[in-house]
Amino acid sequence: MKNPLSYQMSEYDCGPTAVLNALMYLFDREVIMPDLIKNVYKYTLDRHDKTGIQGKHGTSNASMCFLTDYLNHYSKQTGFTMSCECILGKEVYIKDNEKINSCINNNGVVVFKCISDVPHYVLMTDIKGEDVYLFDSYFRKRPFNLDGIEMINNPFKANRIVKQYVLDNEGKSDYNLGDIEDRIAVLIHNTSCTKKIRRKPKWAM
Repeated sequence: MKNPLSYQMSEYDCGPTAVLNALMYLFDREVIMPDLIKNVYKYTLDRHDKTGIQGKHGTSNASMCFLTDYLNHYSKQTGFTMSCECILGKEVYIKDNEKINSCINNNGVVVFKCISDVPHYVLMTDIKGEDVYLFDSYFRKRPFNLDGIEMINNPFKANRIVKQYVLDNEGKSDYNLGDIEDRIAVLIHNTSCTKKIRRKPKWAM
């Protein structure tokens, strides 16, 4: 049985929450072991704020890459049916992106960093045309005053629909991917599932 996706507990834990939401989206809760949950938190929330308090500046790209390696190692050691890949910089864009489209179309999700006042990790669960389905773990009631962002309420899949052009923007508005040099995404697959029968993405036509 799968759980509804979760909201972060603080202003800082979007990184581990997005990764754990990826696991909850892809796997039944009965197969998610406590050591896996523990180590997701262990390897994130590493950045210090100006006063030296760990975690108050969120999760670094380096820690997210290290966590990706850990998840692959964990899967090999335990037989957990998961495969992960970390992509950086110029590889992280949405429109016609072969890696991201292939991940979403083949039993996968994408955890990536975007802008939400500050750098912020969210979960991508689907792409339909120009619409990208996200679950943002930062709870919000009021709608966005920006074109290309829609709030929805599907606790098992998504709470935002964001247009691809919004995400790919290098600016500092909500859900822009921002500076190319700082971009990061983690592609996570459930390798036990059969391939989905889905429309071909534009890059495959």
